[in-house]
Amino acid sequence: MRWRILFAVVCATAAVGACAKGGADDNDENDASSPDASSSDATIGKDASTADVILPTEAGCPSPTTQCGNVCANTETDPNHCGTCTTVCSTADAGDPGDAGVIVAVCNAGTCGIECDGGLTQCNEQCFDEQNDPNHCGGCTNACDGGPCNAGTCCAPGDTICSGQCTDTQTDKAHCGSCTNACDAGTCVGGACKVTTAYKVGDYTNYGTQGSFTANYLLGEKVTLTQAATLLDFGLISASSGQHVVMALYTDNNNSPNTLVAYTASTTVSATDQQIAPNTQASLPAGSYWMMAVYDTTAGPDRDNSTSNTIDYISFTYGSTLPTTFPAPTSYSGQDFNYYLLVQ
Repeated sequence: MRWRILFAVVCATAAVGACAKGGADDNDENDASSPDASSSDATIGKDASTADVILPTEAGCPSPTTQCGNVCANTETDPNHCGTCTTVCSTADAGDPGDAGVIVAVCNAGTCGIECDGGLTQCNEQCFDEQNDPNHCGGCTNACDGGPCNAGTCCAPGDTICSGQCTDTQTDKAHCGSCTNACDAGTCVGGACKVTTAYKVGDYTNYGTQGSFTANYLLGEKVTLTQAATLLDFGLISASSGQHVVMALYTDNNNSPNTLVAYTASTTVSATDQQIAPNTQASLPAGSYWMMAVYDTTAGPDRDNSTSNTIDYISFTYGSTLPTTFPAPTSYSGQDFNYYLLVQ
């Protein structure tokens, strides 16, 4: 450096021609201690392998970047230096991320934020599935009023999505009570299949032959419902009259009466097709049941003696409380009685 200062002084006082030639005599050109006049100050004393590396501490950072340590960072867009050199953006800035999905930390205009992926939509600092989220259905601020969100559209309150459609399973015949539970006939009421027109189940065609039914036996036969129904009445066709009857309906368990479902009050028998109201209009799931009857004196309900149908019975005193669970019965076969159910 002393030589450089001397050289500057000499150039300032010497003839112009001498400075133009470099200001050194011919003997100095090959002096090993003299620097190469073509070398820049930046490379003096540096290893040749690093001569082209310009660090921020040496050259500064080009606009619009900012020097952050040994890195030139755009603090407007760099999530690792957002707004300031020391601010690092992360998905933790989103708080509750909302619905499941991919959340990416970003830096916009020097402020940390997030971007949503995986089909989600950004609503403020959270990500939501606007196709299925009932609180952000089809838009960030569109909340459904009690119904599910189906493909970005709110269903009615209480609806269920069945086969991609908003469905009221309380009334839809194709999805009654639950998706794919279709009603064979009638309508869907309160989530259960109902037949709007009352119909009879059992032996409702008059056999035209009077039977002889001894008093104080709770006796009857099986009937099958192919679909759920509501019990409206018990039915009885009799050739005699004046006796008193109590009818009852039991569930089936392994082809025997099991649990009491409904029953009638003591009713006077008439020689006609007679319908008697039950104590409750019970809801009857599809399946098998037993229609039973007991008389206070010998009665004559019509019957068919040319069948292999099975009859179950127990000894039971008329007027006693009906058993809630039917005792082990005695059985015989070869008769059908004109007993039926009126349901809808």
